[in-house]
Amino acid sequence: MAKDEDIENKRKEEINRIIKETLPSYKIPGEQQITTNSKEYRNFKKEEIRKLTIYEKLCGFSEFLNVTPDKKLKEEMERAINFAHLKITPKGAFSFSILAGIFSFFISILLFLFTMNPMIFLVMMGASVGVVYFFAKYPEYLAQRFKVKASQEIVLAIIYMVIYMRASPNLEGAIRFAAKNLTGPLAYDLRKVLWDIEVRKYENIYDAVEDYMDKWRENDDFVEAMQLIRTSMEQPETRRHALLDESVNRILDGTRERMKHYSQSLRMPVMLIYALGIMLPILLLVMFPILFLMLSDSINPIILVIGYDILLPAIIYVVSDQTLKSRPMSLSSPDISMHPKYSPQGKIKIGRKNVPLWPLGFALSLVFILFGATMMIKTPGKINFANLTYSLIVTWGIGIGLSLVSIIDSRSKNKLRKEIIKIQEEFAEVLFQFGHRLALGNPIEKAMEYAVEKESKLTITKLFEKALENMKSAGLALEAALFDKKFGAIWDYPSKMVINVMRVILEASKKGVKNAALSAMAISRYVKHLHKTEEELEDMLSETTTSMKFLSMFLAPLISGITTTMAAVMMMIFSSLQQSMSGLQTTNLTSNLNVMMIGGWGGIGQTMSIGVFQLVVGIYLVEICILLSILINGIENGPGDDVGKKDYIGWSLLIGLTVYTFSLMGSYFMFAPMIKSLLVGGLV
Repeated sequence: MAKDEDIENKRKEEINRIIKETLPSYKIPGEQQITTNSKEYRNFKKEEIRKLTIYEKLCGFSEFLNVTPDKKLKEEMERAINFAHLKITPKGAFSFSILAGIFSFFISILLFLFTMNPMIFLVMMGASVGVVYFFAKYPEYLAQRFKVKASQEIVLAIIYMVIYMRASPNLEGAIRFAAKNLTGPLAYDLRKVLWDIEVRKYENIYDAVEDYMDKWRENDDFVEAMQLIRTSMEQPETRRHALLDESVNRILDGTRERMKHYSQSLRMPVMLIYALGIMLPILLLVMFPILFLMLSDSINPIILVIGYDILLPAIIYVVSDQTLKSRPMSLSSPDISMHPKYSPQGKIKIGRKNVPLWPLGFALSLVFILFGATMMIKTPGKINFANLTYSLIVTWGIGIGLSLVSIIDSRSKNKLRKEIIKIQEEFAEVLFQFGHRLALGNPIEKAMEYAVEKESKLTITKLFEKALENMKSAGLALEAALFDKKFGAIWDYPSKMVINVMRVILEASKKGVKNAALSAMAISRYVKHLHKTEEELEDMLSETTTSMKFLSMFLAPLISGITTTMAAVMMMIFSSLQQSMSGLQTTNLTSNLNVMMIGGWGGIGQTMSIGVFQLVVGIYLVEICILLSILINGIENGPGDDVGKKDYIGWSLLIGLTVYTFSLMGSYFMFAPMIKSLLVGGLV
C-alpha cells in the first residue's frame, strides 16, 4: 500500500509542479538555478544514494584481493562504469571476477571428488575460466544495457529540447526541460550534467555538453543533433529556427537509417533461434526414445531435462540478449503515469485501490499443478493416456497463472497507452490549424474556436472547447483555463507531450502572436514527423516480428505437440514389445540380446514416464514462449517496455499452450488407435 501511495503522490506532485510553474506567473522550467535546498537537488541526491546492487556489494567486498587489471582493460572498465553510473571501481570489478573464478575452481574439485569423473572436472575447469571472463566483461554488459534503455528516449529528448529552444534560447533550460519530462535512465544522465555544472565540475553548460557528447560518440545522430542545438544559440532567430528543425530531422532520419540496417541484420538471429529453438529440439525429441533403446546403460534421462529446460533456453536467451543489445535508438512508449487511472506494474485499479494480481495467478497455478501432480502419482502405470493428460494439466498450471496475470495487467495499461497515443496523434492536427489561424493574425481565443470547428470530429478538440468555456463562463485567463488545478482543461488529457507543448506555446505567445503561431506549426510538424517515423519503423520490423510471433504462438507449440505424441507412441510401442518379448527370456536364441530386446525396450518407461517426458517438453515450450515474447517486444518497442513485454508474454503463453494442447491431443487420437489396433492385431 505504501508503494501505491507513493505513486499517487508522485502523480499529484507532478501536477502541482506544473501548476506552480505555470500559475500565477507563467514560467518555463529551467529559468532558476538548482540550489542545494531545491526539490530537484533532493530528488537527484535520492537517486545518488540508491541502495547498492548485489553485484556492486560483491565488487566492494572483493577489493581486499587488491588485483588491478592491465591498463587497457582498466580504461574499458572505467568507461563502462562511468557510463552505467555503477558504484564500483575497476579494481573491485576485476578482483570479483578472480574471486568468482576461484570459487568455481573449488566447486570443480568438490564435484570431481564426489563423482570421480574426469570429464565433469574438465568441463567445470573450463567453466571457471568462462566465469572469470564473464565477470571481467560484466561492467561493459551493464553499460550496454544502460545505453540501449537510454537510447529509447534520445529522440524524445531532442524534440523536448528543440520545443523549449523555440520559445526560449537557453541550452541549460532546454536540458532541464527534457530531464524533467523524461522518465528513463537518460533523464538521470541529463540531471547529472546539470548538477556537475552546479558543483563546478564544468565552467559552463557548453563544456558539460561537450564532455557528455563524448560519452555518446558512437551515436553520431545524437551527437550531431546536440551540436546543431548548441550552434543555434549563436545564430539570429531565423537561422536558429532552421538549425533546430534540422536537428529534429537529423535525429529522426538517423533513427530510420539505423533501424533499417538493424532490421536487415535480424535475419541471422531469427534463423539461429529457429534452428536452436525448433529444429534441433524436434530431432532430439524424436530420437531420444530410440537412443535410449540402443544405449539404455549409457543415457540418463536427466540429460533430457538439463538439455531442454536449462541449456537450450540459456542459449536462446544469450542469442536474444545479444540481438537486443545491438538495437539502435528508436521511439519510447508514451508515459502513462500522469493518467488518473494508472496503476503500478503487477496491479490493477479497482475503485480507488490498486489490487495486486500475483495472488490470483499463484492460486490458479497452484490448483492446476497440485491437481495434475496428485493424479499423476495416483495413476497406475507410466505409459498410458491418463498419465499424459494429467501431466498436461501440470504444464497448464505452470503457464496459466503468469499468462492471465500478464494479460489482465497489460490490458488496462495498454488501453491507457492507446488513449494517449490517439490524443497525441490528433493533437498534431489541431495544433496545426490553431497555429495557421494565429499566423493569419487572429487572437488566441479565435484561433482555438476555428481549430475546434475545423477538426470537430477529433476528441482532442474538447481540450480547446473546455478551455474556451472556462474563459467565457468562469472568466479565467488562458493559463488558468488550461492549468487551473480544479477547472484546468489540460488534466483531462494526461499526456506529458500535450501538457508541455501547450506550456511552450503559452510562453511563446507572451512574445507575440506570431511567435506562438510559428511555434505551434513547427511543433505540429515535429509531432507529425515523429508519428510518421514511428509507423515507418513498425513497417521495417513487421516482417521479422510477425514471423517470430507465428513461431512462438503457433509453429513451436504445434510441432512440440506432434513431436510429443510421436515420442509417446514410440514409448508405448517399446513398452508393449517388452511385455510381448518377456516370454523369450528362457530361450537360448535371445540370451545374448536380453539387454537390448528386453531391458532396453521397456527401460525408458521404467525410468521416465510418458507424463514426465511431456512435462519436459511443456516446460521448454513455456520458456520458449516467454523468451521469444521478450525478444519480440524488445525488437518492436525496446527492452524497457514492461507493458508490451507482459502483453506479449500473456497472449503467447495462452495461445501457445492452447495450440500445443490441441496439437498433442489431436495427433494422439489420430495415431494412437492405429498403433493400438496393430498391437492388438498380432503384429507384436
